[in-house]
Amino acid sequence: MDKSSRWFKCQPVGVNKLGRFMTTMAENAGLTSKTGGNGKRLTNHSARKYLVQKLNDNGLPPNQIMQISGHKNIQSINNYSTINSNQHRDDLKNIVERALRADRSASKQSIIRPPAIITSVIKR
Repeated sequence: MDKSSRWFKCQPVGVNKLGRFMTTMAENAGLTSKTGGNGKRLTNHSARKYLVQKLNDNGLPPNQIMQISGHKNIQSINNYSTINSNQHRDDLKNIVERALRADRSASKQSIIRPPAIITSVIKR
């Protein structure tokens, strides 16, 4: 790639410069309290964390997330990744429903009624 076609510089960017870039980009995108956003402070770290969480939520394998984000080990990916509440609820619902089906098929004579707490989770 010749120098004239590059839009970037081939040199490291310091933490202060990167912080100013993030502030400018957030303002230009309308993501700051000044421009009608939610007022949360956006940093290069919060952007990286958000990216890792969204990639994980969409089922991307950890090794691919590491390649995209530049993480060196899988544990650092796991530290960023959190299960969102909908995924957590759906997983719990599926586990309970499978357990109930297995119990019903094992014992056709009795009707199994789950505790109220479990049925409230399933109905959500």
